[in-house]
Amino acid sequence: MTINLKKLGLDVVALDSSEDMLTKAEEKIRKEKLRVTLLRQDIRNYKLNKKFPFIFSFCDCFNYIIDLKDLEKALINVYNHLEDGGYFIFDISSEYKLKKLIGEKHLR
Repeated sequence: MTINLKKLGLDVVALDSSEDMLTKAEEKIRKEKLRVTLLRQDIRNYKLNKKFPFIFSFCDCFNYIIDLKDLEKALINVYNHLEDGGYFIFDISSEYKLKKLIGEKHLR
């Protein structure tokens, strides 16, 4: 998604708490000859001196937050990094998908 957003002409700052995921992203971005800022940060406590008109969270990031206080921290942090009138767009997997669709694939 980072590459697609960059190709649309957006100035992209991408965060992930996983060094491995950032390395994979950097390889793909370099292959496309694009420039994207990649940062190893946690959604619950990242600090950027910038506000954004859009913040996107893809690949079920919020499914990995299982503690209610951590969820609150993450949402407040996102809010604090949004421009006035900005949008936060995210995805989550349903309990059904996690248990029935993804769970069954891992059992095979």
